[in-house]
Amino acid sequence: MLASRSLDCVSRSCLKVPLEKPVDELPPGSSYPTGNIGLCTDRCESDDDCERVPNSPCVSGFTCGYPIQVGPFCCEKFCVCKDYLVIPDDGVAPTPEACDADNAANGCCNLPGRRGDPAYPDCATAP
Repeated sequence: MLASRSLDCVSRSCLKVPLEKPVDELPPGSSYPTGNIGLCTDRCESDDDCERVPNSPCVSGFTCGYPIQVGPFCCEKFCVCKDYLVIPDDGVAPTPEACDADNAANGCCNLPGRRGDPAYPDCATAP
């Protein structure tokens, strides 16, 4: 989940931490945030756009990926803390099947060619 008006973040975007890894597989010094807490994030194109800020609780740094596959932020790239993700051996966060623009069944309006295409009526009025 992404909060887009988070006053605690310079980017005004806060990403709820995905709980994909078992707690015992987190890097030393890392733990899941407690309660309903997320981490500040921002849009990105590559890992180079995702610098670790000194006060971040993220130990392993950030990767640029697709944390959201539904809703208004579906298939947009955001910086995500590597502590909490299962990253493949090549170190690159995979593109989820739901964000494959070549698959006509994927109706996310943020995918190329979806807005204004009558084949995707939900995207006709999408911002």
